[in-house]
Formats: sequence, structure tokens, C-alpha cells
Amino acid sequence: IFVNQRYHSTMIAPYITTLSHFRHLPSITVPPYSMALHYVFVYGTLKSSESNHAVLTGSEGKQRFLGLAETVSAFPLVVGTHLNIPFLLYQRDAGLKVEGEIYEVDDAKLAVLDKLEKHPVFYQRKLEKVVIMHCNEVVEAWVYAIPKWADDFIEKKSSGPIAIYRNGGADIGRPLLNNRARETITPEEGKQLYIDILGHFPDDIPQMIRVFVYGTLKQGEPNHSVMTSTEGWSRFRGAARSVTSFPLVVGTQFNIPFVLDKRGEGNEIHGELYEVDEKKLATLDALEAHPVLYERKLEEFIMEETGVKTEAWIYIIHKWKDDFLTTCSGHIASYSTAGDHGRPYLDRYVREKLMKDEETNLFMEIMGVDPREDGCTIGVGKKP
Repeated sequence: IFVNQRYHSTMIAPYITTLSHFRHLPSITVPPYSMALHYVFVYGTLKSSESNHAVLTGSEGKQRFLGLAETVSAFPLVVGTHLNIPFLLYQRDAGLKVEGEIYEVDDAKLAVLDKLEKHPVFYQRKLEKVVIMHCNEVVEAWVYAIPKWADDFIEKKSSGPIAIYRNGGADIGRPLLNNRARETITPEEGKQLYIDILGHFPDDIPQMIRVFVYGTLKQGEPNHSVMTSTEGWSRFRGAARSVTSFPLVVGTQFNIPFVLDKRGEGNEIHGELYEVDEKKLATLDALEAHPVLYERKLEEFIMEETGVKTEAWIYIIHKWKDDFLTTCSGHIASYSTAGDHGRPYLDRYVREKLMKDEETNLFMEIMGVDPREDGCTIGVGKKP
């Protein structure tokens, strides 16, 4: 069997093992592995031990570390802006040959990296020749580079060119802004980042919106895939809790967690804070039937790691019938479907089947009315 070296041996191993059981057959066709693999050269915060390395190892898609590498051409690698971010400026034969790491990634991981680097409107992914150091092999790899920058960016807002990036390195003297400092950055300051580098704010850059989730959207909970796998972009920022107390209860026959709009009652709510784009926010609005069932409201939250306060959207039930709470759990501060409340969440696909029955109408159970009676279809669908 001929195996192209551009495909993971771990991915085809199951097929080879299967073939060994059928050696008596005259011929066997190995099922094709259709997902393309790509070489990617990283030089900054995506490297091992740097702040964004978890994007390579822990997010959607597959990756494999191939070794240390160096660009064949010289480029200006600088650390710039008030956040002290490393940037490779796309100007061949200027600066120094850049040292970093080379990875083999699949399509899904490449898409994750494209989103992180905001390709092609901020960074652009360019094919460049790099040398894999341990074998001295030259390969073409994708490199994320800034294609254009403001006239005064290098002179006034960045370090001089460097060959190797290390956060906090003595030779650079510009450590990446820590988590606490980054959490205090306002949207206006975020826009200024692009202006400092590019000289303008690109029209195609998605606006980052902060959302606090407390129930089934959290990591490890039944609907977390909505955050990671549906249309739109999201990034986990960290664990957080609400500044204001609210009642968080588990209710209805479907065992759904709800935060009720009764400020000052219940507990500070513990959950997770994300940054999302407008597409992901629209996905969440539809999931939560905003503004008919849940209502999305801006509230203040405290980041658990840093203690920094920040504003974010939270989905809250704003209307419920008088006896609704008599069928709910008691107040809880931190939700898990397997929590002490003893009411595991009923998956959405099961719930949607049950909701076709008038006797299991979720909206009637919570609100005492069915908004679909009046033809409302915002996030809740038409009445069957």
C-alpha cells in the first residue's frame, strides 16, 4: 500500500489494521481520506508555551507538530501596538529570517486559524518556503502576515525586527498584555488597534460582542456545540460571574435552566464569557427565542481569573406565569445538567417532538400564553 506522506499515519492506521485480517482476499481498496492537510508556520503566540497555543491543540480540527523551522526569506517580525502583539510584516528580504514552528493541520484547523487571524481582511495567509531544521527540508507552508501597514507603524508603534519571538523576552522588552489588562480594553480601544497597524479600521472586520452563558451552552453541557460548531465565530474568554444576583432555576418538564429577571434575588450567577460575532449572536438569539421567550440584556460580570468587570449580554426570562416557580428547582448559583438539582436536561430534538403536542407546549408552561397564537415566529417557530 502506498501512503502519501501528506496524510497522518494515525488516520489511515485503522484501515491498515483492518486489511491485515483479509489477506486471503485478492484485492482491497483503501477507503480514501479526502480531507486535505496543510503546512502552517507559526512564529508568535501560537507557538508552544505561548498564549494562543491552545488554539492549535484544543480547538476544532487536527494538528501535528513537525518541528522547529525558519523562513527562507527574511521578513520584519515586530512586536507592536499597546497590546504588544507579534506581527510578521509581508515585506520580503527586509528584517531577518524568522524562526518558529511548523505544523501539519487539516481543513477544520486551518479554518480556526483563519478566524483567529481574521484572514483575509487583517492578516493574510501567504505560501512561503520554510526550512524544517531537524531534517533541513524545504517545504511551502502557510504564514499569516500583515500585507499592509500604516506609514508610522514600524517607527513609532513597534519594536525593531526580531528573529525569534518570546513573550517577555529580554531582547524585546515588550511582554504581551496580561489577561487582566486585556479584559479592560473597550470596543473603541479594540478598533484603535487596527487603526494603529493599518491606518484605518477595515469594514469587513467582524464586531466582537461579549455574551455570558450560564446553562446548556457552557463547556461540557448539552448545547455547547452551538458555540463551537454553528454559523459564526466565538472565542472563550474565561469563567465569570454576575455582579448582580438573579434567580437561576431549572424548570419545565424539559428541565431547562433559566435566569429570571428578578434583580437582587437568588445568587450571583457563575458561568462563562465568550466573544462572538454578529452571525453567532443571531444563532444564539434564535436558540433562545429572543425576544419572545428569553430577552437578551446587558449586565455587568466579573472575570474570575482577573477580577475585572466587563459588560456582556445575558439571556433572561422576562415573563412567566404566576405558578411557574412552584414547579421549578430551588435557586442555584452554578448550573450543570448533572447537578444536585436532580433534573437532567432533555435534549432539544426530543423536546421539539414533544412540543408538537398541545399538552407539552413549552411557552404555555412558562408564560401562560403561546406567542405563536398571534403569528409570532421570531426564534420560536410557527405553531404546529
